[in-house]
Amino acid sequence: MEGEGSSLPSHASQKEVLSNPLISGRVANTMAAREVSSLKAFMEMMARDSARAFYGPGHVFAANEI
Repeated sequence: MEGEGSSLPSHASQKEVLSNPLISGRVANTMAAREVSSLKAFMEMMARDSARAFYGPGHVFAANEI
């Protein structure tokens, strides 16, 4: 998309990019559309319940127990 007159600055957040109709329309026509949809669902879930994020070996084991 670089050099195509994109309407988003290079520092735009994922949320801004995914909510832009021009960008989402382009993405919908690619094989990556399912991955983008999954990422968006994940980001929304994390926004609702940030306690579901676990990091590090001990945290991974704890997440496995949930």
